[in-house]
Amino acid sequence: MSRVLNLIVVGKLKDKHFENLETEYRKRLNKFQLIIHETRSFADTIINEEKEILKKVDEITSGERSRSHIVLLSENGKEYSSQDFSLKIFDLLKNCSTKKIIIIIGGAHGFTDGIIKMSSETISLSKLTFPHRLARIILIEQLYRAQTIEYGHPYHH
Repeated sequence: MSRVLNLIVVGKLKDKHFENLETEYRKRLNKFQLIIHETRSFADTIINEEKEILKKVDEITSGERSRSHIVLLSENGKEYSSQDFSLKIFDLLKNCSTKKIIIIIGGAHGFTDGIIKMSSETISLSKLTFPHRLARIILIEQLYRAQTIEYGHPYHH
C-alpha cells in the first residue's frame, strides 16, 4: 500500500494558531505520511500559480504526471461524508501503489483548465467557500478523522 499523500497548497500558513493546529493533526497521522508542498500565491493571475503547481507536480512525480492520481479540492467537487471520505482516501492508498497521490488546494482564483484536465477527480469539503488556510486545516483534520474511522479509533464519535 502506498503510504504517502502529497498535498500541494498555494500560499503559506503565516498564522501561528493555524500552524499549531496543523502540527497537532500531522503528529497524529501515523498510518500514512502527509507531505505538504507549498507554492507561491500570485494575486494578479492564476497562470503563474498554474506554473508553480505544475512545477511541484513534476518534482513529486519525477516528470511522469501519468504516474499520479491528482485530486483537486474545490467547492464544485464531489462531496463526501466523513465515513465515505475515509473509504475514498484508504482506497487510494491501497490501490494506487504505483502512482503518486497528490491533493491540490488552489489559490483564490481556482484552477486553470490545464490543471483541471490533468486531474483525476475533484472533491469538495463543502459547498461553502473557506479561506485557503482554513480549508487546509479542515482537510488535514479530515485526513486524521479518516484514519481514525479506518482503524476504529473513537475520535470520530
